[in-house]
Parts: sequence; C-alpha cells; structure tokens
Amino acid sequence: MIKRIFTVCAFAGAFTLAGCATIFDGANQDIIVSTLNDNSPEQTRCNIKNEEGEWRVIANTTSVIHKDGNQLQVECENESQKGTGSASPSFQAQWLLLDLVWDGCILTASCIIDGVNNAFYKYPSSVMVNMAEKSEVVPEVKPQGELKEK
Repeated sequence: MIKRIFTVCAFAGAFTLAGCATIFDGANQDIIVSTLNDNSPEQTRCNIKNEEGEWRVIANTTSVIHKDGNQLQVECENESQKGTGSASPSFQAQWLLLDLVWDGCILTASCIIDGVNNAFYKYPSSVMVNMAEKSEVVPEVKPQGELKEK
C-alpha cells in the first residue's frame, strides 16, 4: 500500500516539475541525414546545426539532436562531393493542449518548461541531402546591402 502511494506521489510530482511534452516526448529527437547521389557514403560526414547546438554525424546513420523551433541546417561533405539540406520543425499542438488540460499552464508552469526545452517542436525523422561534385557546387552569395553614393 505504501509503495502504491509513493508511486502515485512520484508520478504526480513529475508532472508538477515538468511539462507534458518534456516528459513524454523529450527535448531531443532521433534524426537520420540521408544522402542522395553519394559516391562515398561511408566517408561522408555531415554537420547538423540549429540554435540549440551543432552535431557532427556520419551520413545515413541515426543521430540524436536537441529540438528547436527554428530551421535545421545540414551540410555534408566527402573528398569529392558536397551537399546541403534543411528541415523545418512542426509545432506539436497536442502537447500544448495537454498542458492546458493538466494545469492551465499556470500551476506547474508546464507550458514554460516545455517551451524552454523546445519540446513543443519536432523535426522530420530524416533529412535528404543531394550530393554533387565539389566543382559543380556554386557557393551561395549573400547580398552585402545597397551601395550608397557619396
């Protein structure tokens, strides 16, 4: 009986200290960077980046990243090829709804906790990067702004 009471109290305590999305879906997620037209997939290394961090991974393997509400940028490279890709996160409204139902986002600050952890967001489970020969890749030129006459 005491064990059952302890279990219920521990479960309720977990909900009071964290948001529903953080508890059930977490602040991290698995993602696979898949390369297309890759001549050396075993040698291809990719850099995944968002505002929460940067991860150096091997192409075509599962990696764990921290969720974010911003665009995910991916750059892959091997000896002769290079490629870029990106992924947009989707807002997981069901977690916000669950936080609202649980405590109205007030009593336990579950919405704040889930928001800080970016647990309301999720990226696609895979990002495709089209590889091309390095000589064929044209670097992106960013505008420097308008020139002013003197």
